[in-house]
Amino acid sequence: MLVFRKRRDRNRSKKYYNFFMKILYYIHGCEYLFYGGLMRIPIINAKGGVTKTTSAIYLALAASRNDQPVEVLDADVQGHASLWAYAAEDAGTPLPFPVAITNIVNLERLKPDDSKWTIIDAAPSGKIIDVCIRIADYIIIPTSDSPMDLQQVRAVMDIIPPEKPCAVLVTRAQRNTRAFGQTVAMLDDTEHQGAQAMPRFETVIPMRQDIKRAMGSAPSKLYEYGDAYVELKEDIARMKEGNR
Repeated sequence: MLVFRKRRDRNRSKKYYNFFMKILYYIHGCEYLFYGGLMRIPIINAKGGVTKTTSAIYLALAASRNDQPVEVLDADVQGHASLWAYAAEDAGTPLPFPVAITNIVNLERLKPDDSKWTIIDAAPSGKIIDVCIRIADYIIIPTSDSPMDLQQVRAVMDIIPPEKPCAVLVTRAQRNTRAFGQTVAMLDDTEHQGAQAMPRFETVIPMRQDIKRAMGSAPSKLYEYGDAYVELKEDIARMKEGNR
């Protein structure tokens, strides 16, 4: 009886939590419609080592070089985005945008700002991911072409509300491999019962040594991240047009 009561209380708490989260998602959706131009873009994944920081920095570089005001918020206790910025500054090639350390409290109070994009390099932890999803205007989920990494993508997609714009970005890919083909097929799968295609960038970021070595610099060449930025910009423009 005691076990049943605990389980029932836990289920009740989960229902209240889900109801509360739905209200918060609705509030933030209305906030987007009101402000129109604000763009908070968390880069999230429940797994580490999937190029969240690299993608955040490269996309911010692409935005900056296309005259799109941008900042990066480092929401990972490992501080990789901050380390990147400090190393680039020490090397005499500072990043052309600010990188600031943040935390859950600051993210929850992140104010709308229609003057710039805010790209968030999120930690692979549940609480940070929950907050980032709640405040997000657009979510990017990077993944390699590994089936194991793709399982984490599915887990993240399961907790993103259907109305939240999001897209998977395949990175460190090796196109002429079975793993890459399986990854794309799984992302696009609509044939199996219960399967639903996951939104993804058409652009694929291949495995490149130059990108792997870019940590601590402001690389002059954006490679395929430049194309990913164009896709992101166009998708955001369509979102804004649809909200008018």
